[in-house]
Amino acid sequence: MILYTPIPLELILAGSEDFRPTYEEVDIRGCKVLVERTDASHASIVRILSTNPADFLDPTLFPGAVVTFQVK
Repeated sequence: MILYTPIPLELILAGSEDFRPTYEEVDIRGCKVLVERTDASHASIVRILSTNPADFLDPTLFPGAVVTFQVK
């Protein structure tokens, strides 16, 4: 991605060094995915780690989808 702007790069990237997401590998209906927790019971899918091509065709598993977990 190219960003054409007169704003200095230091101002655009200010605060980005503090961003440290925590990812977690989970199993959703037999498919391994990488998620980022948003709270105790919800997470956002970051990446599908499965090697099964059918998992990539599942309309409920895509990057950005929010999944719900049962809190124990």
